[in-house]
Amino acid sequence: MIRNTILLTAGLLLSALLFACGGAEDGDLTPPNFTIDSSVPSVTADPGSDVSPYLFFGTSDPGSEIDATVTFPTTGAIPTVTTPVVQPNGDWSFSLYGLAEGSNTIAIDVSDAVGNSTVYYLTIVLDLTGPVVTIDQFRTPTPDSAQILAGTTGGELNVKVQYRIDGGVWMFVDDVNADIWYVDHDFITDSLPGYLVEVRGCDSTPPLDIDNCGNYTDAANYASKTIVVDSATPAPMLTVNTATLPATAIPGFAGVVPYIHPNPSDQVPVVTFNGTREPDYIVSSSITSGIATAPTTPTSTDWTAEFSGFVAGNNVAAISIDDGTGVDTASASFLVIRDLTAANVTETTPAHGNTVSVSLSTISVVFSESMDPAIGNIDASNLTVTDESGATIAVNSVVVTDILNRVYDFSIGPLEPNGTYTVNLNGDTTYPIADASGNPFSGTYTWTFKTN
Repeated sequence: MIRNTILLTAGLLLSALLFACGGAEDGDLTPPNFTIDSSVPSVTADPGSDVSPYLFFGTSDPGSEIDATVTFPTTGAIPTVTTPVVQPNGDWSFSLYGLAEGSNTIAIDVSDAVGNSTVYYLTIVLDLTGPVVTIDQFRTPTPDSAQILAGTTGGELNVKVQYRIDGGVWMFVDDVNADIWYVDHDFITDSLPGYLVEVRGCDSTPPLDIDNCGNYTDAANYASKTIVVDSATPAPMLTVNTATLPATAIPGFAGVVPYIHPNPSDQVPVVTFNGTREPDYIVSSSITSGIATAPTTPTSTDWTAEFSGFVAGNNVAAISIDDGTGVDTASASFLVIRDLTAANVTETTPAHGNTVSVSLSTISVVFSESMDPAIGNIDASNLTVTDESGATIAVNSVVVTDILNRVYDFSIGPLEPNGTYTVNLNGDTTYPIADASGNPFSGTYTWTFKTN
């Protein structure tokens, strides 16, 4: 999932707890001034080391005393912090070594010369776990060289997905929409005993590699499937001719499947697949949740499988054909998605807390899945930008910048230098935002940025 590096200043700390301890005899209980000027990630895959520790620095009142401690998970590495060095003018610094996997909380205790103190807390999460991916859609054996392969990212958003054939070069799939990936792959030639398809995911936890990937799926957890392509041998045969098409097409998802059923009204869909088989072969079907039927006549070469009663989310419908001995000689598996969940905002530019050029003229919003301009009709009025005084900055227009209707660029009016701006994306307006399945994006998504 997308995590952004944040600029930690006194106003942008993840949390701060203020204590007035003691105080001067003259009644001075004013907490000491304190800023953190270093940039540290909120989530990272880099634990830090003796060679490259995390450096914290900033300013405080002259004569201040600073103490730093770290709390962390009880297993794994043991983080350590150096004793803070405080200069006479109040500048301070310390280093953090060896993050533990999970959440690491750094407490910075600042005391001034008269005994007032402030404790600031900030958290760095060390994330070393790659996404969990599945491959849920395939046909094997098949006389067709090309087929749509698809699967999920285990519910994790903003995951990139790669696949490879027979241990070859990793290639990116055609697309990942929300937590569903798919690729239309042509194996080109027959293969016995088959092609080994392996699939892995990668998240955006920094530091990123040349493919803008952070943590990868462990090799032991790759999703895999062997696909036999055999156009010469007539049996076994399982072909899929058609499937019930969704009422609203989802951008990027073409062909028979994956099938995404837009039903925010909570009506349960019925999906029918049909195809051909070898004579006298037995057809069976199953579904991870719901009802599956496979009505066929014993001598017919045609088959029809009907699936219904789906729960919300991702359902896997399976069809298998055997020769009567109970051995599955051909199988197909399909993703049937019943989408009843609204899209999320997964990324903004500028990101929350970032400092950007005063010449910034475009604000970008990235949604977790395809939006529907025909239903949502996202308008410039869905976005408001205000400065620290509450004055409104003009939002002039909005355009969609990718073919899957997920990235929206809002053109904004001029900004002022050294300003702090609050952005609100509001779904409850004259132009209600909805995803491609018709689920409304309600409420308000808020973030802030600064100009230099």
